[in-house]
Amino acid sequence: MGGPILVTGAGPASAADTSALEVWVGFRPTTSMELGVERFSAWYRRHYGV
Repeated sequence: MGGPILVTGAGPASAADTSALEVWVGFRPTTSMELGVERFSAWYRRHYGV
């Protein structure tokens, strides 16, 4: 049933090359991962009352 998503040694330096997707959809995100996670977490807590 498939292997692990992250392999041993994969960490913060791992990143996907999304350049083809950016060209295909015509969009490049400008929000950093850190800020995006922070905003999502705040929304989630408000939305679900946790």
